[in-house]
Amino acid sequence: MERTLRDILQKLSDFKVCKNCSRINWYENESCIECGNNEFDKREEAVKEALEKEYDYWINIEKYSEEEADNVIVEV
Repeated sequence: MERTLRDILQKLSDFKVCKNCSRINWYENESCIECGNNEFDKREEAVKEALEKEYDYWINIEKYSEEEADNVIVEV
């Protein structure tokens, strides 16, 4: 499933973070789409922290504007 960073930010409770690789996953995933691990941190704070890292990458490394970063599509 694909979602924009903005979609994730607007509904943090629909996502969880892999405890192994820190990848953001859709709440229904039984295993991580990146590494296959099945242990997740479901706290909204964990999702928010992982999302902040994504925004940091797109804005500070790739030099996207905040609006452009909002529209980045990621596989969850």
